[in-house]
Amino acid sequence: MKPPRVVQKIIQAIRDTRMICIVGHVRPDGDCIGSQLALGLALKNEGKDLNWVSSKEPSTGELIYRLLKAASWPITRPIADCLFTAVSTDTGSFQYASTTPATFNVASHLVERGADLDRISQEVYQSYPLARVQLLRHVYNKFRLTHDARTAYFWLRKRDYTRTGAQRDDSEGLIDHIRAIEGVVVACIFEEMEPELTRISLRSKSGDVDVNQIAGQFGGGGHPAAAGARIPGKPFAVQRRVLNAVKKALNSTH
Repeated sequence: MKPPRVVQKIIQAIRDTRMICIVGHVRPDGDCIGSQLALGLALKNEGKDLNWVSSKEPSTGELIYRLLKAASWPITRPIADCLFTAVSTDTGSFQYASTTPATFNVASHLVERGADLDRISQEVYQSYPLARVQLLRHVYNKFRLTHDARTAYFWLRKRDYTRTGAQRDDSEGLIDHIRAIEGVVVACIFEEMEPELTRISLRSKSGDVDVNQIAGQFGGGGHPAAAGARIPGKPFAVQRRVLNAVKKALNSTH
């Protein structure tokens, strides 16, 4: 099947250029890092600054996989490891509603190409530092429920990192623990970046609630099941605005 026009344009741009600049996003997650490494390994010393966005794909890893396939570039075992990590982390280990049959097809092909699932599982999901566990304890002690227990949220402040010895990267994945509560539809982290700048992360486990649209109201974005934004303003004013937006999204599903 002929690749989409945008893919053809990207491949041609890469082939016409000698040097690449591969960039990620702020607070890179497994999808970002895995996709960057896979693309870097595949392109080696060729390429161009690449910015390709598709809101229909569950993960950047799938975009990179399709790009490599369309260009007929080999998917080596290291590339397969990176792409599987990207796809797995950005789909919540294949749990988010945005995960499609095509996602599993891509994952299957990556395993066929040598993706080491045991190593990926150990390094990505089973090697957390103690400080992260202490941060998780804080989450369990401080999370709150609202909107008839359909929304769960918690705050992470600078002092929480100082007290536990955790780094900001250690907060990755903490939101999934409150998302997993029975009855919860939307989970949210409010993270203090500066006294009047809050980073929010949103997760939905219902195909009827698109958190990408919620984040978009605050200048952010992501996927229907996972999105975020950085919002200026007084912390509790930000909390009120975000929770009101979540409430409207929940009520619109009735």
